[in-house]
Amino acid sequence: MPLNTLDSVMAEKSLLQYLDLKDELWYECLEASYGALRKSWSGNWLGMPRVLDECLKFLNLQENNLSEAGRCMLAAAENVALEIEKQSVNFLQPILSSHAVPNEWQKVIEAAIIRSDFAIVHHNHASVVGQTFEWDLKWLCVLLNEADVMASASSKYGPELGESLAQEWRLIDFPGHNSVASLEGRKHFLKQLIFSSPASLVLGLRARLADEIHSMA
Repeated sequence: MPLNTLDSVMAEKSLLQYLDLKDELWYECLEASYGALRKSWSGNWLGMPRVLDECLKFLNLQENNLSEAGRCMLAAAENVALEIEKQSVNFLQPILSSHAVPNEWQKVIEAAIIRSDFAIVHHNHASVVGQTFEWDLKWLCVLLNEADVMASASSKYGPELGESLAQEWRLIDFPGHNSVASLEGRKHFLKQLIFSSPASLVLGLRARLADEIHSMA
């Protein structure tokens, strides 16, 4: 990555500040992070797509053969993501305590928040394959993941939400902003969705997704 040591420290500092923010000033810290990246980039700034491409090259992800340095960087990125989820838990705990929510249930809520990460959706669904529905943590995570994409999966609200996401990504030059709201982008999104819960079967979500995907052919 074309970051000198000083700018790397600046970017890391701004990220740590972001994780510790308690006011509504997170966007200022995020801008500081992007500012450090822009300032340190050698040559012309080509936007976040170039940054992401360089990250992939640095981590050797194309060959799926991570070096030791790559594994360390990937582990660090995963830790940052985990810390963000933990921060959400930390902000929620005083509210749970003030309403006398038992510690046992606080632990369940914490685990559910951390495991609801969109990056492990497939793992969550795989953990309930062939199992009868129960009110336990595994199924709770599945329900949270399904609820997270329910509106986006619907033909009524999904396209508009896709446009909103494209606008957000465009602000940071994220690569997918040109395609996420397109017909092909939505088709790809729908094909990635998983619905495993009995409630989703009752609602006929799989059939609805299949019908919409078929209509795009």
